[in-house]
Amino acid sequence: MADQNEATVESQAVNSNDDEPLVSPRDHILINRLKFNELKIEQVLTPKAIPPPLQRVLSVITPPEPVLSGIKPPLSRSAWLRFLLTHLPILHWMWTYKAQYLFRDIIAGISVAMLHVPQGLAYGLLAGLDPVYGLYTSFVPVIMYSIFGTSKHLSIGTFAVVSLLIRNSVKSVLIGKGLDYCTSLNHRLAVVVLEDGSNITCNDLKVQIAVSLAFTSGLIMVVMGLLKMGFVTLLLSDPLISGYTTASAVLVISSQLSQIFGLSFQINSLSVWFPGLLSFPRTVVEVFIEVFQWPKYVNTATFVASLISFFILIVLDIVNNKLIARIKICCCLYSSQKKKCHTSKRFPFPLRIPIALVLVVFSIGVSSAIDYEHRWNGTVVGTVATSLPPLSLPRPEFMLASLPNAVLIAIVSFVISVSVADLLAKKYKYTVNSSQELIAYGVSNVIGSLFSSYCATGSISRSGFQASAGGKTQLTSLISSIVVCVVLISLVSLFRALPQAVLGVIVCMGLFGMFKQFKDIVRYFRLSFADLLAWIVVFVATLLLGVDLGLITGVVFSLLLVLIRTALPYSAVLGQVPGTEIFRNITHFDKINTIPGLLLFRFQAPLCFLSSYVFRRRLEQAAQMDLREWGKKNDGILKKLVTKVFHCHEESSGVHIVDVIPQTAEHSDMVTSGAGSAEHSAGGPLHTIVIDCAPMGFIDAVGVKTLTQIVDDFGNAGIQVMIAAMTKENRDMLDRSGFYKKFGKEWLFPTLQDAVELAKSGSSLLQKQDVKLEHDGIQEAIEMPPIGHGTADMG
Repeated sequence: MADQNEATVESQAVNSNDDEPLVSPRDHILINRLKFNELKIEQVLTPKAIPPPLQRVLSVITPPEPVLSGIKPPLSRSAWLRFLLTHLPILHWMWTYKAQYLFRDIIAGISVAMLHVPQGLAYGLLAGLDPVYGLYTSFVPVIMYSIFGTSKHLSIGTFAVVSLLIRNSVKSVLIGKGLDYCTSLNHRLAVVVLEDGSNITCNDLKVQIAVSLAFTSGLIMVVMGLLKMGFVTLLLSDPLISGYTTASAVLVISSQLSQIFGLSFQINSLSVWFPGLLSFPRTVVEVFIEVFQWPKYVNTATFVASLISFFILIVLDIVNNKLIARIKICCCLYSSQKKKCHTSKRFPFPLRIPIALVLVVFSIGVSSAIDYEHRWNGTVVGTVATSLPPLSLPRPEFMLASLPNAVLIAIVSFVISVSVADLLAKKYKYTVNSSQELIAYGVSNVIGSLFSSYCATGSISRSGFQASAGGKTQLTSLISSIVVCVVLISLVSLFRALPQAVLGVIVCMGLFGMFKQFKDIVRYFRLSFADLLAWIVVFVATLLLGVDLGLITGVVFSLLLVLIRTALPYSAVLGQVPGTEIFRNITHFDKINTIPGLLLFRFQAPLCFLSSYVFRRRLEQAAQMDLREWGKKNDGILKKLVTKVFHCHEESSGVHIVDVIPQTAEHSDMVTSGAGSAEHSAGGPLHTIVIDCAPMGFIDAVGVKTLTQIVDDFGNAGIQVMIAAMTKENRDMLDRSGFYKKFGKEWLFPTLQDAVELAKSGSSLLQKQDVKLEHDGIQEAIEMPPIGHGTADMG
């Protein structure tokens, strides 16, 4: 019997010269088992019944278990405890807090707050608001994240890219409401009348829109977190994020050029919905025009202040990285567990110079001394109210108007924040819960918006600084928020004389680290041209179209790349490594056995409507046949062919070997000639094709139709098609389509080796069948070998 034949495969292989073994004798293994096809597998293993169509539909539309767990309320006491510990991480880290962490958390919290203050002022101005609103964003949202967040080192607050998105979103809402003049800095105090009849200044109107935007994006993130929808970030690949953030850094720096040079121009928006459209090239051109007309437009004092600020930041950064970073302290000063310290053990000094804060203090002193605002006509921050964040409520009309931008900001904010959190978690060996992070970001923005905060995001630079400063838990964020609160209550009025050019320099210096991502171009060039193309496209699109439309373009292009790579996947003709059951691409290796008359074909993509045509054409090319032209040329020959001679030989195993001998010479050339040649490259006429279906993730209706036509057409050409290593889901698809009723299951094999061994042995499980051909109006029944047709007995 066929199922009693044993295939013996040895991995001790020899090369084509039979002089050296390909593997060591120690690696010699012996594989001795029966050959199987799917029909025999089902005789050994009882297959489970395919669920009815209604059950399959319900299984598709039913939310997955993580989503259901987010919807179901906790019912038991243990479920409530698990719910609280999951959604209130502060209960866990406070319960497990260690006393030796306190000193380091306090030092790190104060250090991060010293970074929060200048960055908050700078990014608040970048968002198109008063600088104090950046400090508000560094206060309440930070407290909320320390309660709900799972990252120990993520510093949430202001971030340059999101601040730029806020600025463009506020501008688009103003233009959409017909309030274009409020986008100008010269009309900050102009009074406008809203639709409900209330009067409000342009400055306060911008704040209302930014607050409503933060509230809406926060609600979106909370809903996504409860529904466990963190998977939406899969739309943003690493090359896309790298190219997008790099281009955003370039845009942010270009937006600060007017402050650095003391220019007063303003670029008008070309589009209501996309205010950033072509803003970068227009800004650069305008800056060059005005700079080359020095000193007509350029404020020399402002430019000198910017140069001095750059110099101070660079020098202090060198001191931090080259000098202070090399200072080592003993263990007894570094840890509270002095008894466990070793005198020879040294640790890096945990403190760094707060270079941005030093620059701010220095600039305020110099600006006040030389009367920078009046004597040198410089632009300063101006009067800032000394108080806690005022209460504010989002307005429904602004929430609806900013909804598309809120979705975009929510996704960008989450992707950037969770990427930083994951990176730090891997570095310091702990885990973060992405769904809970979504909830934490959402709650931080929802509650923060009620206290005049715009959308808060995890900062790359501050988070790295917090980790290097020695922060151990979320208490670091609480300490930093307390310091920011003290600044808001008592010290914020001191920032009145701070030059805005200094804030622009702080923004630019904070983004220079992102330019290291240009190295990704070289890395992606070596790894993948598609990833390199995605990086370049999103980078250029963001520069030309703006941060909002640029991201959309990048996502669409990335999805288009996936579709193209699915429609034009990798395929290969395989050969067998001598003496093994290993198969490799024959174009990649020299010492590969190709079996005469046998074609092994692998298609590494789902067989769907996108790839089915390419699948058929490449299989025909590999077989050196064009089935459509072959059918046209040989149609007359088939109708004239009425007799065949079958020579059946009985093997000792009981397997029937069927040799098909054409009666006429005309038919003998049918398989090996015609429009396409079936002469296999390995030598001899092609009689069997084995398709390796292991890489096929899924098959749709078009794919089943294509596979059916291929088996049918090659069968008519006298070539048997075998299917190997197909997954259970794809086999069920064939079953539902009626594929088995037409062709049977005996030509489906669990592994590629099973199919090859049966094809090499020259065995055939096919039975004869009657095929009726119409010739000259007469039905003539002729007996033909049912290659590719009928259901056979296993024998």
